This record gives sequence, structure tokens and C-alpha cells, in this order.
Amino acid sequence: MTTVVLPEPAQERDGPGIAWLLRQNPLTYAAAVLCLSLLKYGVGVFPSWRFMQEIAQYWRDPLGAPLYARYAQYFLDSPTSAVFAGIVHLTSAREYLAFHLVLACAAIVVPFCLRAVRRSPELRLGVALLLVGGTVPPLLLSWVGSYDPVSIGSAAVAVLASNPVVRALAWGMFAFNNAGEAAIALIIFAIVLWADGGEPAAPRIISSGAGAIAGYVAIRALTRAWGGGESELAMMKFYGFHQYLLSYEYLPLIVLSTLGVGWLFITNRDVRHLQAARALFVLALLAAIGMPMLALDASRTIATTLWAPMLVTAAIVVDRLGAERARAVLDLISPVALVLVIVIAWNTHLVYAGWRTGANMVLYLVGHGSVPTS
Repeated sequence: MTTVVLPEPAQERDGPGIAWLLRQNPLTYAAAVLCLSLLKYGVGVFPSWRFMQEIAQYWRDPLGAPLYARYAQYFLDSPTSAVFAGIVHLTSAREYLAFHLVLACAAIVVPFCLRAVRRSPELRLGVALLLVGGTVPPLLLSWVGSYDPVSIGSAAVAVLASNPVVRALAWGMFAFNNAGEAAIALIIFAIVLWADGGEPAAPRIISSGAGAIAGYVAIRALTRAWGGGESELAMMKFYGFHQYLLSYEYLPLIVLSTLGVGWLFITNRDVRHLQAARALFVLALLAAIGMPMLALDASRTIATTLWAPMLVTAAIVVDRLGAERARAVLDLISPVALVLVIVIAWNTHLVYAGWRTGANMVLYLVGHGSVPTS
């Protein structure tokens, strides 16, 4: 009699660590990612959070706020969270910062609420590793009080949501909250998607672009009604172009923060064979080299613009490689993601909040101590 040897189930061939991780549910992932992020980075405060707070306090007429200066008008182009805080009367310093801390945490975990991530253990783990070993958590947690959570959260929904209408609306919200970052993100996203699927990807690219255009028109109408808004060229004139070039002193850190642990995907031969992955890596490198000439907060801007393309690339990698090969890639990068710490480069400064700043923030939010500083 011939003995038939059946292949072992895929999870049994995986190492015990990766197999255990793949069995965890989305809620466990969200809690673990958030806890690890807080342990790594603590909680810090956005240096210009007072200007954002004043948008909340004077959201009907922000230019009438006492502290507002001409150079700070560019905050009016990213008003979503501040205006919402004003509408619901979260306008004191403590209320404003507490609300934005919750918003930052929500933006970190929002991918785990989306169906595509909930249904795929491999994509769920991939997203978790990109967060734990990436720049999104330090960006959001080190600068509580900023407008970034809306951009980051919208970007995740824009590329991972199943409903095309929801995706278009998310692109609209992204563009409404930061049109420049959304435009760059959309271009890179479109190139990655086209590299993977070619012409069949066109309807998704067009609908995403339509949503982003609608968001841009809406924010322009609002800032025109306020009588404010400011271009990046005006910012460059205010600070001087030489100030932008100083960021290149931290170019290695900027490059690392561009994709974080995501750079390790390219070490896998199967991933390198995917045109979408190759497109992302090339564009990420170009962004790391070129962005410091366009934005003082290079690491922050790069992380925000690449979050959507990086998530859609992760979804493509998991889909194209299949479960078994995708798990091999994730097994390779998971230990690095746990220990990698990203430091944000901003102008001539490095941003790392740390536990001490986080403890001060917690004490302040529960009613003790003075207003924390960055």
C-alpha cells in the first residue's frame, strides 16, 4: 500500500513566533501597537500647538485671535481637528491636548478597523510592523496637538477601505486637511498602483484624484472666507532657503524615517520582483533626498505623504506573494521592527519626546502640573 504524505499546514511550518502573531485578532494588534509605540516614544507636544488651539477658540474668525501672526497663517490650511475641537467646545489647553492625544492614538490604530486588514492575518501583521518599526507613531505621539492625525488617519482609509466612495471621501479629507501632502501622496500612490495593475487601476486612481480635488476646492473656499492661508513659498521666503538646506545634516536619519522597517522589504528577492514595490522604494528614496528642500519638517512631511503608498504596497505584496511567502518576509523583519527607534528630524533639531515628557503630559491632563512644552 502506498502511503500518502500530506503537506503540513502553513502555520505549522512557520516559526512559533510568527504563527502566534498571525493568530491574534485586530483588537489585540491595535492595543499592542499602541502600547509599544507609547513605550518607545512617550508623548510630546507640537511646538506650535497654541496657534492650533486658537483656531479652535476662534474658529469662526481665526485671524481675529490675539496670538496670530502673519507667518502662522499656514495653519489655516490644516484646520480640521482644531475646528472640530472648537465646535464641540474643547478649547481650553487641557481639553484641546487631551482631545488631540486621543485623536493621535486613533490615527495609529485606524487601519485595524478596516475590513481588508481584519480579514488578512498577513496584512494585519504587515501593517503592525510598519507602525511599530516606522515613523507614524513617533510623529503622532511626539507632536500631540498638531493637525497630522487627520492626515494619517484619512490616508489609511483612502487606500485600505473596501468601498470606493469611502476611499474617495477619505482622499477628500486628506486634501482638505493638507493639500500639499495629499497631492504628493496621491501621485506616488497612483504610480505604485499603475506599476502593479496597469490600465485596470485607472478607475481607482481617477476616483481618488476626484476626491482629492474636491477636498482641495473645499479648503480653498474656507481659507478664502477666513481671509487667510499661506503658501509654502511664503514660508520659504520668511525663513530663507538656506534654513531648509540645514536639514541635510540629518540625511541618514531622514532616509531611515522615510520607510522605517519598510526598507527591509527590499532585501527579499520575491518583493524586489514586484514592480509596485520597486516603484515605492525608488520614489521613497527620491522623497528623502528632495523633501528637505521643500519642507523644514522633512521627516514629518515624508512620513505623512508615504503612509498611503506604503500601505497599498503592503497590501499588494501580501496579495501577490501569497500567504506562505508573505509570512517568510514578515518573519524576517518582525524582530527589527520591535527594536527600531525612529527619531524625527525637523530643521536643525531632532524630535524625541521620551518617557519624562510623557509623564509630564499625563500629570497635566489629570489636573496636576503646568502646561507641558515640547
